[in-house]
Amino acid sequence: MQVALEVSAPAAWAVMTDISALAQINPNVELAEAMPGDRLHSIVKLCVALICRSIEQVQHVQQFAGQSQRLLRMVIDPELSDLRYGVAEWRFLPRDADSSELTFDAELAPKFWVPPLIGPWLVQRKLAEQARITSHGIERVARERGY
Repeated sequence: MQVALEVSAPAAWAVMTDISALAQINPNVELAEAMPGDRLHSIVKLCVALICRSIEQVQHVQQFAGQSQRLLRMVIDPELSDLRYGVAEWRFLPRDADSSELTFDAELAPKFWVPPLIGPWLVQRKLAEQARITSHGIERVARERGY
């Protein structure tokens, strides 16, 4: 997913890398807490076709902040998560002083059953929706904090 944000890249970055803000950014985040070793423990509620599930995950968080872009890379720890595999990347690029571009890319493999044929399509659609909710949440929280 690629979306324009109405806040600067540093402001979006500040909000997205603040673990205490994650539940404010997206109401589906039921829990977000820092763990030792640059890890994030979270529980996210997802509903797909009237079936809801709280997905627990522990992710290794890598932050790369350069001159031209900022990258937040999260890699699932499968032993402590409801996912067999997962990598998500949030890339923030400045457009001008007051706006930025967010590129979100994720690849996930759940440990739980997903119905074949339509299931992967529904999950992908839901993830894209959650990314949009998150992008709007980043803008809202950045404005509330005066970034």
